[in-house]
Amino acid sequence: ALRESQQILATVSESSPVHLAMFDLDRRCVFVNRPLAGSSLDQVIGKRLDDMMPPELVASSVRNFLEVVETGCDADVTDRIQFPGMEPRYYRMLLRPVSRDGRVIGVVANVADVTESRRLHEQQQLQANIIERMHEGVMLLDRDARILFTNPALESMFGYAPGELTGVYAGVLSFRSATGIEVTESGRLFIRN
Repeated sequence: ALRESQQILATVSESSPVHLAMFDLDRRCVFVNRPLAGSSLDQVIGKRLDDMMPPELVASSVRNFLEVVETGCDADVTDRIQFPGMEPRYYRMLLRPVSRDGRVIGVVANVADVTESRRLHEQQQLQANIIERMHEGVMLLDRDARILFTNPALESMFGYAPGELTGVYAGVLSFRSATGIEVTESGRLFIRN
């Protein structure tokens, strides 16, 4: 049963979408499911955390590690890391204490590459900032002409407070624009050529 349990654990950790590593109190790696940056297991197991991180991140990595050991609380950190010969990437590291018999014996790290999701988030933030600062009124409607979003310019044009139009039918605005878009009293949206 123990051997089967170990095989299951190995399969689960190898299949995990995140990198998993465990460090002892001397900050030496005692387990890793998949090393970062193309390293082999032999290059990582037994190596100290201090020697695995780029020089500019050693101090903060050690500080985060020690905080987890001393407090027994998780730490959630995102850092920009550039390994030799590679483009910089953003990694989210969730550090958790590992306890046995009521005392912390090490730290486990769940490490995920969040570069792409971070880039998408930054792009969405930029788009949101542009819409917020536009002088033209913008609104987003659902299929029933219910207002899902308005920008400050549109709210100002019609004399509404921020967010006041959200959820109401666009027909409350009752306007016909020179662009051929018409919203009627019934809330129907028409686009005319």
